[in-house]
Amino acid sequence: MRQLGLAVLLLLVSGCTPEPLYNGKPLSYWKQELLSKDPPARWRAAATIREVGPGARVAIPELIDCLHDDEFRIVFNAATALGNIGPDAREAVPELIKLQSHPVSNVREAAAEALKKIDADTAQEGVK
Repeated sequence: MRQLGLAVLLLLVSGCTPEPLYNGKPLSYWKQELLSKDPPARWRAAATIREVGPGARVAIPELIDCLHDDEFRIVFNAATALGNIGPDAREAVPELIKLQSHPVSNVREAAAEALKKIDADTAQEGVK
């Protein structure tokens, strides 16, 4: 029992805190799920990360990859998630611009809204 108390104390002193949970799982789990071969898993992950906001910065590369998904619901959620991250997701701007010609209007709208949140100047220029 004494060893357990010492271990807990060491964790507290070292600043290690458990990763926050989103829908019962840590962000690292959802980030990994974005890479799944299973479309529903990717969709759930993107939908969950969409709600995290700026704290999801670590998932930006995977979210950008999801912008090329064949499933428009995944693309929509990934674009929305990037917008909710905000200016830190600036590296997604070129791919979000490409989505302005996506065949699904909800995806185009999500990309436009994300651009406004990430880089208002680019969005205001009419997205060249």
